[in-house]
Amino acid sequence: MSLVNDITSFAATAVRLGRGAFPRVTAAGRPDPPKLLELYDFEGCPYCRKVREVLCELDLDYLEHPVARASPRRAELVKRGGKMQAPYLVDPNTGTEMYESDDIIAYLNATYGAGARAGWRLPVPRALDDVDSMLASAVRLGRGARCRRTRELAGVLPLILYNMEGSPYARRSPSWTSSTSCATSPRAAPSAPRWSSAAGRCRSPT
Repeated sequence: MSLVNDITSFAATAVRLGRGAFPRVTAAGRPDPPKLLELYDFEGCPYCRKVREVLCELDLDYLEHPVARASPRRAELVKRGGKMQAPYLVDPNTGTEMYESDDIIAYLNATYGAGARAGWRLPVPRALDDVDSMLASAVRLGRGARCRRTRELAGVLPLILYNMEGSPYARRSPSWTSSTSCATSPRAAPSAPRWSSAAGRCRSPT
């Protein structure tokens, strides 16, 4: 099973051509936001993947609330946003909350891009980007799309995970957190100096 997991994870990275593995801007070129951004998403969602890629490419840390199918966190999202739809971004620094992956990506680039733009280096039609991300979800065989835990973990603090969306090895951890509805605080690992100082070496995930 571990071999299948590795193969499908490498295939997803190949399908997305390494998106989310390299930063367009780092904290050295743009101060980190005072407060963590929050993202309601789940690993198996192709639209959520697009947002996570941009968060990594902009070197933005965030608090992730997994809302895979059957997750107890879904009720929290509906109460907050009004409907069950992922991804959903919360930015406490500006008071902004929004659905729709493309709107979120445009907002992140405008607010935190510091003149750079995360995304494909060449113009890619939105429909083609969506289909490509759906294919990446398909080759993962549904990993991270359904939560196996029906009750929320009480008294458990969010895990801190240094990773990058484009890493096939880092992808395995978010699949587990989505399936268990365990909140995480991903640290954008494309920023190698910060990552190395925290772990003592540059290896993803940590």
